[in-house]
Amino acid sequence: MNKCHGVALALTAALVMTAAGAALADVTGSDFDALPVGPYPFGGSPRFLEGADPGKVKVIPAPAVGGGAPIPPGAMGNVLCIDNIQPVPGTRMIVEFDFECEINPAGVCLLKYDFSGAAWVDGAGFDVFIDPEGEYDNTDATWSPPVVIAPSTIYGSNTEGTGVCNGSGHTVAFLVRPGAIMYIDNLRTECVEGTVGSRTSTWGAVKSIYRE
Repeated sequence: MNKCHGVALALTAALVMTAAGAALADVTGSDFDALPVGPYPFGGSPRFLEGADPGKVKVIPAPAVGGGAPIPPGAMGNVLCIDNIQPVPGTRMIVEFDFECEINPAGVCLLKYDFSGAAWVDGAGFDVFIDPEGEYDNTDATWSPPVVIAPSTIYGSNTEGTGVCNGSGHTVAFLVRPGAIMYIDNLRTECVEGTVGSRTSTWGAVKSIYRE
């Protein structure tokens, strides 16, 4: 199978969120356009926490997503590819980023990212954790796109509410299960005025699923 490539479009997801007074903040190591194409140069943030081969986490040009898979929405330069498609059953892969948000007791910190993913095994897919503190099996702390039937792909934009805007010390972890691949771009945070509950992401209707 292709490394760091996807398959044809199967289902579509979309998120709508509105907020006033947005202020941009930082996700350390997420400027993929500034990195050379090739294996991600780990060392700080992000961190390769778990898996068999960190060399399968790569920076690739957005047009190289290929294979009929959609490019993550808004991607124009490079994207991050986490490739856990393996010829034999493997282990999950986890990549974790540090991020910060402005200090504002009246504000809410939001993490935003664009993504696409492909599943080659039934039930494969990926999970996204905010401030997991090592709890990567806690389904109450994760957001999981509905990839069930393989082969299939999913893409969209997502926003995660992470709580109050209280500066640094936050992490986001992307867990890619065996038989799946994930592309990430435009990973950023915003501190917005007002009250927004934690984990406020919502999904549009699933458009279609297919099986070869």
